[in-house]
Amino acid sequence: MQRTVDKSAVRFDVAPSNSVKIAKEQLLSNVEKKKEFLKFLSIDFKKAKFLVLQAPSDADVLIVETAKTEAESGHSAIIVDIDSELLVFIAALAQPQATVYHMLVLGNFTTASNVYCSRELHKGFGHMTKALIFMHAFMGCDTTSAVYRKGPNSGFYDRKMQKVVDIFNISNASQDSVEAAGEKFIVHLYGGESSDGVYKTRYKKYIQTVGKKPPNYVMILACLPPTSFAS
Repeated sequence: MQRTVDKSAVRFDVAPSNSVKIAKEQLLSNVEKKKEFLKFLSIDFKKAKFLVLQAPSDADVLIVETAKTEAESGHSAIIVDIDSELLVFIAALAQPQATVYHMLVLGNFTTASNVYCSRELHKGFGHMTKALIFMHAFMGCDTTSAVYRKGPNSGFYDRKMQKVVDIFNISNASQDSVEAAGEKFIVHLYGGESSDGVYKTRYKKYIQTVGKKPPNYVMILACLPPTSFAS
């Protein structure tokens, strides 16, 4: 057992008349206080004649779709952000004929920003553009994959999987077809035969791994392909 130190959260009230002197991270980590802050911020923006849009959950898609609509209407569309994650959605969702710019701010506005263009991203990704959101989600939406030891540099996507990946872009695809596509991709990712299922691939990987190790080797099960239920 390990005893932990109890740390009390900073107490503060969010109101237009209050000056809250705490770190930005502390404010944004408090879900309720963050909601209150955004409410007051929205009111002030609306008073200043700004258009305010609020997403019910994750705002990434709303941000990119709004910029995309503006760009397709002939307006300049520039997204200023500190997170490179939006680049995935810009490349995948923005139309080739419309240009959306993404200014990635580095170093808390103390370092020169990088500016990306949706058209150039389309050219760079080529045939992989349609698979970007699937790949991003499959990799855990971050720099480390949700699948153990399968990071963003695994090079796990190739054109042979195009039809499998396309199923995830069909909004009305059935649950069975999505599950089947997910299993096929798992098998491909772990080097299994196209005729193998997840369990057969998992068994083969287990035999390949333990067969080369000494008797006292401790197998890390997370290294194996996920089960059909997990995938």
